[in-house]
Amino acid sequence: WVLDVILCFSTGVYIKGELVMLRQAVAKMYLMSWFLPDITIIITDFFSIVAAATSEGSGGGTGLLRMSKMSRFLRLARLLRLAKVSENFQRITDLLASASLDLILDTIKPLVVIILINHLIACLWFAVGSYAYSDTGRRWLDDRIGPDSTYYDASFMYQYLTCLHWSMTQMTPGSMQVFPTNSAERIVNFVCLLVGMMAFSSIISSLSAKLVQSQNKSKERTQSLSALRRFLRTSGVNPRFAVVVERAATEILSRSLKPLVATDVAAVKSLPSSLQMRLRKELCKKHLHHPFFRLWAVVDINGLRSLCYEAIDHKAFGPGDVVFLARTVASAAFIIAQGRLEYSLDDAKPDQDEKVDLEVGHFLCEPVLWSTWTHTGQALASVGTVCLAINAERFGLVATRNRFFRYFVVEYGKAFHQRMSMNLSGSSFHKPTDIQVLVASLEAILPTMSMESRLLVGGSALRSEHQRKQTRWFANMDEDSLRDEVVGGKCVIMLNEHNDMVRVVALQVVEIQNDLGKVLTELAAWKNDRVVVDVKLPGKKQGGGEMAEIALRRVLQDTLAPFAEFVEPTDLDVEETSSVSKGTSITTKYIKTINRARLTREVELTEVRWEAHAEAQAAPGGTGHIGRVRRSSTIMSFAPEVLVAAQHFAAASSSAPHPSLPQPSNLEVFALANPKGDIFLYAWLDAAEHEHFRSAAGEEHLQKFFDSAKLDSSIPRLARHRFEQISALARSKCEAV
Repeated sequence: WVLDVILCFSTGVYIKGELVMLRQAVAKMYLMSWFLPDITIIITDFFSIVAAATSEGSGGGTGLLRMSKMSRFLRLARLLRLAKVSENFQRITDLLASASLDLILDTIKPLVVIILINHLIACLWFAVGSYAYSDTGRRWLDDRIGPDSTYYDASFMYQYLTCLHWSMTQMTPGSMQVFPTNSAERIVNFVCLLVGMMAFSSIISSLSAKLVQSQNKSKERTQSLSALRRFLRTSGVNPRFAVVVERAATEILSRSLKPLVATDVAAVKSLPSSLQMRLRKELCKKHLHHPFFRLWAVVDINGLRSLCYEAIDHKAFGPGDVVFLARTVASAAFIIAQGRLEYSLDDAKPDQDEKVDLEVGHFLCEPVLWSTWTHTGQALASVGTVCLAINAERFGLVATRNRFFRYFVVEYGKAFHQRMSMNLSGSSFHKPTDIQVLVASLEAILPTMSMESRLLVGGSALRSEHQRKQTRWFANMDEDSLRDEVVGGKCVIMLNEHNDMVRVVALQVVEIQNDLGKVLTELAAWKNDRVVVDVKLPGKKQGGGEMAEIALRRVLQDTLAPFAEFVEPTDLDVEETSSVSKGTSITTKYIKTINRARLTREVELTEVRWEAHAEAQAAPGGTGHIGRVRRSSTIMSFAPEVLVAAQHFAAASSSAPHPSLPQPSNLEVFALANPKGDIFLYAWLDAAEHEHFRSAAGEEHLQKFFDSAKLDSSIPRLARHRFEQISALARSKCEAV
């Protein structure tokens, strides 16, 4: 009891519907409610212990003995805790979402109450017989139960069972041989009969109502199944399939498989509209993890509250229920709030299993919010499932009410629709589906949006982070510096689905494959008169407000200009990687759009030709030889109509790795130049070579291989001159592609 009192001073309470954790308010609330009953229990317990100890130490004096017995009566104050016990029991019952178990508990509870009431009456009857004033000089405990013994002389167990038996006869038509023998006992007998008549009849009626309700449900279930069997039999349904239908109906009727939603609770409808709106927001906000809704919550919290109240409905589905069917016009987007869905594409091949399990938090049918959308598959509930259905029409009305936020919504919607249309334009690209639209996430779209929209998102992220007072990154970068980068357009930041601030970088890369299945790969670049190895696919970073098509065009018009005429797009893919900046501790998310293409015809390339000769030199003081290979080569033209440069350099070989690994000397290396005169080394790599040279060990091997390369000062000037000669032709061909 003492520990319970201490904990109650630290246990949060609800005041006017709000959870309060402030210690002063909690202590005040406890002192005004349960403190007095709890302290009464503690005092009576300590009093009874002290009284019993004093009685034993004084040789069993009569006064102290009676005081000890009186303390037992005071300990009845602990029954005040029954109210808390009842409240906790009700909470546990509410957690058990089973109709059958609920019925069992509702049947047991009246029986427990009957036993408890009879226990209290038995204790009261014994106390009256022991301590109450007798105007006749007799007590019921003085009645004989044998030739030489009375109830007073009996054991404690016999006394308690006798009192419990007597209390039961006051609530039922039963009788026994114990009768009141004085006025006090007769008054108690009369009160017990009166209370027993009302309490017993109320409890019995409640128990009977529960049993009748259960019988009615069972009867309705039996009648429904009987009607179903009769219907299946008269309709000529295949008997095997009829058994399947009957078993499914039996399982559904036997237990409630659909979770409860707000519309199923009558008490929710009786709440004031303001409280219903707050309840809707509370139910929805923990599932609105999409960065768009995160932004909305910071920019226009009232608008998001209106969205939850006006445009979002909670839909409950049982196992096997259809959420939506393929080829039907969509009217709402869905977010899984509870349970699991099974999604399958409509145009899946018969030999392929295209079923996808979607867990809690998955966002389905986002395109319906920005365009007219027809479902590309069907979704079924695997278990009892609750979904947030965002009505598209009402979403549009709510999202454009705020004049400040409307501009961003319209721009984001147009960009999403444009990317979705781009995915539909290609015959072999990934088609948009109900569960995925490639390159259409807010992270991928944001870097291509206007400066105003990027400032809105970045400023909202900064404000949200500042309000949460999570200053771990401010330790390395002050707030003003980061804000200046956002305002200056140097970086794009936003809140992700976990409500964490991230920097977003969008990249457009090209993966060109020839007839041999090899991929065009950039190996290195000339920087400061030396080769700097950086193995990667050719690509560019999207600039602020730059669309993906323009960024891709820049890639093809740059070093890849001679290939533009012969490139045919085949596929599109997205890779997302993240890294934490050591300077600011901010996560940077790289969204790389990989534009796969094939070469329609062979481009005649003059690669670096390696002419090697070995010089053997005896090691001093030994019999072995140390081989040193020197290579000389010439980088010629990379296309028949374009002469880039002529360059001579020598490279000393490094210690080669394992012979089974790809060797740099086996590569057909050629050079490409951009308009600035920068020169890059390229090669066609197969899958094994690409994997090896992309690794740290492979890049180190390449770097050692190219370390002795020399660049003539006239090469960049000549390369730029040659590039300008073909720029007009190459760019026009690129535009056509």
